[in-house]
Amino acid sequence: MAYLKRARDEINEEKRQYADTIKAYVERLAQLTDQAAASHEMGEFLRFLGRFHRYSALNAVLIRTQKPTATWVAGFTAWNRLGRWPRSGTGIKIFAPTHRRVGTRLDEEGEEHPIHQLCGFHLTTVFDVSDTEGEELPPVASYWVEESDEGAGLYAALEHVAEMMGIVVSEEHLGLTGGVSYGGRVEINADNATLARTSSLSHEIAHELLHQDETSQEVDRRTKELEAEAVAFVVCSHFGYQVKAPQYIALWQGDSEAIMARLESIRRAASRIILEVEHYASEDKEKDAETSNEGETSSVESVSGVRAAVLAHA
Repeated sequence: MAYLKRARDEINEEKRQYADTIKAYVERLAQLTDQAAASHEMGEFLRFLGRFHRYSALNAVLIRTQKPTATWVAGFTAWNRLGRWPRSGTGIKIFAPTHRRVGTRLDEEGEEHPIHQLCGFHLTTVFDVSDTEGEELPPVASYWVEESDEGAGLYAALEHVAEMMGIVVSEEHLGLTGGVSYGGRVEINADNATLARTSSLSHEIAHELLHQDETSQEVDRRTKELEAEAVAFVVCSHFGYQVKAPQYIALWQGDSEAIMARLESIRRAASRIILEVEHYASEDKEKDAETSNEGETSSVESVSGVRAAVLAHA
């Protein structure tokens, strides 16, 4: 029993150490008094969040603090299935949910299925692709390929995503305003350049996701604008577009827990938009591939399968 107690204490101490790592990172950024430096640091983290939007904001901090150059992260089993093995001495610690079985349920056909309940979090190890070796992976390019950097294709995809979310998009002459969110309807300034309209549409969809319910009424207008702009920055960055980074220092108001809660809201909204856009884009490419290569497996499908296999363990 003494050995088990000691092992449990060691595990809990390790969890506390990594929790302290997250807190220290957030507090360090919150204490930056130079606005340019704070905005730069926040922008770099949001770019990182664009690459790891499927991970919680907490785990994104852990990945960034342990391996800032990480690009593609998965667990040991996921890499094994892809014919690759992590090198000894490598690894990134993140938190993963711990579930316990609390009962069963019957489906429509009378079959039993277990019911699991979240009971905590444990540390697990993931590995960046740079720390693995083995079979060559197919090139995993973004689904997003455009002939120019104007963002017209992304804008069209965002319009489709908005429609799927029940949001009506219209273009109006709004003067100096980039866009407006009304709750179920957004207006985008028709006079702006394409990339600016793309960023504005991401921004207004973020408002629709984050700020059109009763729970958001306590958030002040400036913070709402910064949150929406942060979402737009993450979305555009994920798809390779560099838009102007706003001054993020107001996002760092409150204690570390409040700040992380705000970043998690930003991540969730950005991730939902990104996944919807990628789904829409991949469906279009697969249709094109089927039309031009009937009877053959498209490269998009193979790349998509590899990506899905890895991200399923994110």
